[in-house]
Amino acid sequence: MRSACRDLQSPGEFADSSLAEPTRTCFSDYRMLRTSAFLWALTIVSLPTSVTAGPNLKESFLPEKDAIPDLTQTDPKGNFAGGGKNFCAPVAVSNSFMAIYADDLKWNDVTHYDLVNKLASLPFMNTDLSKGTNVRQLMRGVEHFLRERGEKDYYLKFQGWRRHDNRHRTGISEPQFSWIKHILAQNGSVWLNVGWYQRTLEENTLKRIGGHWVTAVGYGQTASGTSNSAIIVIHDPAPRAGMVPDREFVKLTRIEHGILRGTMRNLPRPARNLYRMEGGMHVKPGAQFAILDGAVGLRLKPTTPVKR
Repeated sequence: MRSACRDLQSPGEFADSSLAEPTRTCFSDYRMLRTSAFLWALTIVSLPTSVTAGPNLKESFLPEKDAIPDLTQTDPKGNFAGGGKNFCAPVAVSNSFMAIYADDLKWNDVTHYDLVNKLASLPFMNTDLSKGTNVRQLMRGVEHFLRERGEKDYYLKFQGWRRHDNRHRTGISEPQFSWIKHILAQNGSVWLNVGWYQRTLEENTLKRIGGHWVTAVGYGQTASGTSNSAIIVIHDPAPRAGMVPDREFVKLTRIEHGILRGTMRNLPRPARNLYRMEGGMHVKPGAQFAILDGAVGLRLKPTTPVKR
């Protein structure tokens, strides 16, 4: 089984701002006796949660199953560099762009595999074959693609603590689920930066060991169709999520406190107000937790379809 992508660990700054939504979850620690030694581990206890829908926000949003592609980053048909091991970012973005520009790409004989290879290359994301794609690389690649297509007046922003360019700044260092929902409900695109974390010997502390990109496609309902405001629906390009296209229904659980550590300049930082991704999330082997470190949101200016 191949591992998923790791993010480039670049220095940067983050704004330590809190979210408007109330905290509904908490960290608690418990001791585990192993080989006569006590190890501290972190667990998250879920409490009832709800997101109040604004006047323009649907309680749930989920497009048709085949509306947005779900490509696997290690698909051998793509002939991706390095076997696609660290191609989660270009694949996650390509899923959205194949849906948005389907007719035009088809007209120009551009396949999904072609698009992935283009996005991964210079002067787009310039994906590193050993380290993957960081936030700035992904967003610069998206911008270059949009400019190439003549798109103007689009909205492209980032929420999270990872390093990013000032022009994409929102000032929010903990991704807001309500912001993600609004973009998706308006037929926008959202790409989630997931952090992989391990328990440490230090109380209430997790260590970041890598990261991953996924495509957000919907929210608000479970796989069985039951309404649940804590659910986000994703397409995961990692092979561990399966080689056949499928939707993953992931529960976002709010974290109340704790510390995140790692080798990146923005760490250590509080875990408070970030979300743990659980339920349908396929966690990377070697990690115990998946945490939503950031989200990229894109909304295009509505245009009149070109008749051919």
